[in-house]
Amino acid sequence: MAPGFARPQRIRDHLNVSGLVGISEKKPISSGPIVQLRLDGRDIPMRLDTQLDGVELQFDLNENYARDLYQSILTKRIEVVGPQGLRDQIEQAADQWKPLEIQGYIFGRTSPFLVVKAVGPE
Repeated sequence: MAPGFARPQRIRDHLNVSGLVGISEKKPISSGPIVQLRLDGRDIPMRLDTQLDGVELQFDLNENYARDLYQSILTKRIEVVGPQGLRDQIEQAADQWKPLEIQGYIFGRTSPFLVVKAVGPE
């Protein structure tokens, strides 16, 4: 790294998340928790991918904020923000019951919101 340039601080007040929209609640794809996204005034269910190689999501003892944030998204609607093109793809997948993977960052314990960074086929 060049002298005089500091490494960017890592933001610690968010959770990296991925999940699926466009899923039918009648035919769940797996047993992951379902959260409610709020996109342009409409509720869209998303199944969170909280398991990695069969191990449940875990937090370190000193990650109280992350644990609280995770609990918040399980009980509150999550406002979706990000590029309009990605948001349009989420809405289309929900309309067509076509599974679409979403990746992004969750911020805000009291009023959680999802910043979408990528979408793609399941």
